[in-house]
Amino acid sequence: MSLASLTRWGLTLALLLALTACQDPTGEIFTPAGLLERYNTMWSWPAAHRGKCAAGVPENTLAAIDSCEERRIALIELDLRVSADGVVFLMHDADVERTTDGELRFPGRTSVDELTAGELRSLVIDDPLCHAAASALPRRCRVPTLAEALASTRESVLLLDYKGGSLEAIAATLEAGHPDSRRTIFLDSSLATLREMQVRLPELQLMPRAANVPETEAFLTSGLSFSWLHGDTGWLGAMRETFAELEVRPYANVFDLDVGISLAAETLSEEEYEAFLEETIRPTLMDYRELGLVGFGTESPATIDRLLNGHGGFGCCPL
Repeated sequence: MSLASLTRWGLTLALLLALTACQDPTGEIFTPAGLLERYNTMWSWPAAHRGKCAAGVPENTLAAIDSCEERRIALIELDLRVSADGVVFLMHDADVERTTDGELRFPGRTSVDELTAGELRSLVIDDPLCHAAASALPRRCRVPTLAEALASTRESVLLLDYKGGSLEAIAATLEAGHPDSRRTIFLDSSLATLREMQVRLPELQLMPRAANVPETEAFLTSGLSFSWLHGDTGWLGAMRETFAELEVRPYANVFDLDVGISLAAETLSEEEYEAFLEETIRPTLMDYRELGLVGFGTESPATIDRLLNGHGGFGCCPL
């Protein structure tokens, strides 16, 4: 066989492998929203915790969302809080002190719900690149609104972790800015909150957060309609058959694996790092999947995705 023939054969094989990697287990090339329409425990969903997809990019920012979209991460987790005048922002903490210069700008008044939208927009993210060039890097250096986050996502699904504030404001923002309800999941531990959101937005996907088996059973018998449940790897496996019967996708954080992945990336050679992933991280992930886990909260979403699904994000081929 000539060199040209070998090259063509190799390219054809690579293309076929890429197309296979982009297919869900039913054999269809998928988009994240499309895959969410049907229950399928064979597909795994790594979720970027606080939007962390690239090292050093500040959490809960438009730049974080951009980094996830560039890596074609299917599920991006973000945190929601509401300003004093009813605008929904991305912010994990109850106050802005850890992640912004808010303590300097508004000493003694740093809670998100004490600040107006204008005041929150004036804050600068505490990041080395933002200290001197915040105005030049607004997507990295400013606290974004939920509306801006919705406008910034093209195909990724947003997992919205409710931290506090007006549910009316959140529902109105979602209804106005993200009419495709298949691309948003609302997460909270309060049954009352979830019920209110279901009344306001009947098509919105919900993810209750449960701390143990009794709380899970309470959600399952509450009459609430949901297709995901946030739990813990330590006990979710005990309810695998129940989740499968009800077509509920179990989700849990795997931050313990993130620590090992990060340390290995910093200290090992490329070859040693890949061996570590294959010998240590992949078997643990497969054990979790055997327990029925479908969603994986992680700060290493691209790596976890590659180990679980065999490719680097849902964009490995044309959608």
